[in-house]
Amino acid sequence: MGGRDGSILKHNADGSEIWSSSFGNSHFTDATVLNNSDVVMCRTASTVHRFSQVDGSSIWFNSDLGYPFRLKKYDNDDVVVFHSDGVTKVAPDGSTVWQAFTQDSMRGGDIDSQGRI
Repeated sequence: MGGRDGSILKHNADGSEIWSSSFGNSHFTDATVLNNSDVVMCRTASTVHRFSQVDGSSIWFNSDLGYPFRLKKYDNDDVVVFHSDGVTKVAPDGSTVWQAFTQDSMRGGDIDSQGRI
């Protein structure tokens, strides 16, 4: 993941490649793996993407946020995105659950055992 030519790859336990997907001139800043092994990634183009673990195809993207820095995942696969405009919670289907805007960038945080940020 990362670099000027963004791509993700999936390998077998023996290291052989199962699939790869390239996304052109993209840079990804963070990633998390969901319960079914799909991957959610922050892209510098102010989007968050979910990619299928089966073949690497894009399932959805959410562009309802600022420049994304970090991701944190809840047990139910909701994802919190810390970004340049604040914090956004994104549901497993890609929809925005809620947003909190701040004057300063939110570059990271954590989720406690009760789901609080």
